[in-house]
Amino acid sequence: MESVTSCHITPYVVALFALVGKCIAHNVKLVHLGTGSNSFCFNPVNVVRQLPYSLREFVYRSEGTMKFGLVLFIFIAFVTTSPVNADTVAYSDPGSSGDQAFNGNLALTFTVNSPITVTSLGVFNASGTGLITGTINVVIFNTGTNSKVTPVVTFGPDTTYTPGAGGFDVFQSISPVVLAPGTYEVDAVGFSTSDENGNIRFGSAGPTLNNGGGVITFTGAGWDSSISLDDPQTCMECKALPPGASQFDAGTFTYEGGVVTTPEPASLSLFATGLLGLAGLLRRKRSA
Repeated sequence: MESVTSCHITPYVVALFALVGKCIAHNVKLVHLGTGSNSFCFNPVNVVRQLPYSLREFVYRSEGTMKFGLVLFIFIAFVTTSPVNADTVAYSDPGSSGDQAFNGNLALTFTVNSPITVTSLGVFNASGTGLITGTINVVIFNTGTNSKVTPVVTFGPDTTYTPGAGGFDVFQSISPVVLAPGTYEVDAVGFSTSDENGNIRFGSAGPTLNNGGGVITFTGAGWDSSISLDDPQTCMECKALPPGASQFDAGTFTYEGGVVTTPEPASLSLFATGLLGLAGLLRRKRSA
């Protein structure tokens, strides 16, 4: 699953829409923009025909500016909202990586550079069958406050899940959790001979990392021998960075990155002015 780049209505598109409304009001049949090879022409009426059918019909039939204003507000909110990003898998574990049966804490650390929304937690499934025989718990800690910031998710025992990512991780959805900029780790505990983890010290290639275009930075790993989730802070005998960021095939998560953007107030005002002018003209034409 790959991250999808957000899109939004730019001031240039807003200005163009306002221009269209003004051109129709003055009965302009053809608009020519630009010069030379960068120029193009368009018919303003054809642009209006691209509006959603319901909005066109409402403009034709509306007699009250308050009703039209409400629909205009909803329309602007719709077209200026960025689409939701597809989930990104932070750590995608490869096959043939199960080479250790460690039942203590195995954590992978990362820094959030701009807000992300965690949508699911997952664990490494060495067999690739989706079956978790024992019990594995996973959670994300804020390492600055040593506190859990997501629910603890339990996998197993003797439960089969649908493999995701590259086929060697299983996931469970959680209520979305927003992580503000800061330092975190995804911590898993409970691997065993029937549910092996991976460790690059013993031959694993380690997980493939996806930083979502820079919204997170992978910073290393940590472990300890406790069988309870406890936010391990050290990583004795771990590899140095950059390989050390993929030290363990253990816990993982999916997230949505990026911030929804909307035009500045001046752009919205220009957009609204163009639509209102266009609505007035179309109502007058219908009544003529």
